[in-house]
Amino acid sequence: MFIRFRMPLFFFISGYFAYSAFYDWGLFKKRSVNRLVKQFYPTVIVWLIYCMLFRKGNLGDWAFEAYKSGYWFTFVSVELFFTVIPFLLLFSKFKVPMWRRSAYLLLLCATIMFILLTIMNRTGQNDFMDLMSIELYYSYILFFVLGMIAKIHLEQFNRFCSNLVCVLGCIIMFGMLIIYPPYNTITGWTSSITGIIIVYSMFYYLGKLQRPIVSKLLSRLSIIGTSTLEIYLLHYFFISVFMKTLDLSFLASVRGTAAEFPIFFVLSIFICVLCLLSVGILKKLHVYRFLFPSAPSIKTGIATCRQ
Repeated sequence: MFIRFRMPLFFFISGYFAYSAFYDWGLFKKRSVNRLVKQFYPTVIVWLIYCMLFRKGNLGDWAFEAYKSGYWFTFVSVELFFTVIPFLLLFSKFKVPMWRRSAYLLLLCATIMFILLTIMNRTGQNDFMDLMSIELYYSYILFFVLGMIAKIHLEQFNRFCSNLVCVLGCIIMFGMLIIYPPYNTITGWTSSITGIIIVYSMFYYLGKLQRPIVSKLLSRLSIIGTSTLEIYLLHYFFISVFMKTLDLSFLASVRGTAAEFPIFFVLSIFICVLCLLSVGILKKLHVYRFLFPSAPSIKTGIATCRQ
């Protein structure tokens, strides 16, 4: 059930935080450096270490694989940033009104998807498409753009997600799409979007409660939120070790049952804790900065280049 909107939700959040109403060249350079140094570099390093430990073959085999041994998410996220965000820079430069930006972003998304779909239908799967994870880029660019549109119309989006009738309608629609297939592109997009709205409305409601227990819960979740990249990059190591050393065949039997959510939720929390403990160990061993460096300032980077 949760696989319907899990990855779309991540890309929605990524687009939400990537959007800025006032992009100038300085902000674009700063965020570009952050993407390359703090996201792309750690992904490449940790991915290579993982492949050397758990994969057969060589660098060519690992690189020309669309899913990148599971690390495709950050590769595609970086690609989305450098293909979509420059248009936000143009919006700010030419002072495009806010109400037009959503239409332009949707038009851009539709154009990119049409071009990629045409290429995929004509050429089929090839090494370049696998290297760049084009099919996955095509699958999730819509949700990245929708995250930015939600940020543009945040007040209206919050009003919609706080409306009980609207949220109830999304819950009913999401449930019907799960119970009554078929599952195609349109129903897939619909179930993903309604799932995103349901999750967003839950956290929006919790944020409005302003109760001590809720504040503590959100503060605990913020610890995971600030270490999302580390958890994502490290969790494959633990999954691979568990699969090689433990008998996890029982997990297949709980898929689609009422026990699926609590079991996988507990396992997810357990793996998150292991990842956070690993981050602490890496910091004590002074390895953390090598794997997860902080981005240099733009001025420092320019001065270094000149030297």
